Amino acid sequence: MKLLFRTWLALWPFFLAVFLPYVTPPAHYINLVWGYLYGLGFEFVHLLGGIQTPWAMFGFLVWPLLVSALLFWAGDILWRRTGPSGARRIAILVLISSFVSVTDHFMIANRSLWFPNYSVYVAVTGP
Repeated sequence: MKLLFRTWLALWPFFLAVFLPYVTPPAHYINLVWGYLYGLGFEFVHLLGGIQTPWAMFGFLVWPLLVSALLFWAGDILWRRTGPSGARRIAILVLISSFVSVTDHFMIANRSLWFPNYSVYVAVTGP
C-alpha cells in the first residue's frame, strides 16, 4: 500500500502537469497547481540563458523527472510520519488539486497566469 501511495503521489501530478493538455480535447485543460510546480524548471532555464539554449532540456525533461522523484521520496516520509490515515488525507488534497484547472483559451486570455506553467511553455515553444 505504501509503494502504491508513493507511486501515485509521483505520477498523478506528473500526468496533470505534463500530459493533461494533450488528453482533453477539444478544450485543453491546464492544471494550475501542478503546472506551476513543474514549470519552475523553465524559470531556471531563463536564468541560465533562455529557452533556445541547451539548458532547455533541463526545463522540458530533467526538472519534471526531478520533481516526480522528490514527490516519490516525500511520499515515503509522509507515510512514515502520518501513517495510512494521514496518507489518505494527503491523497484527498492531491485529488482536490486535480480540479484546479482552466482551459488553454482562458490561460491565453489571462496572460498573468502564464508563467511558469509547464503546459504553456510547451505550447509556446514546442517540445
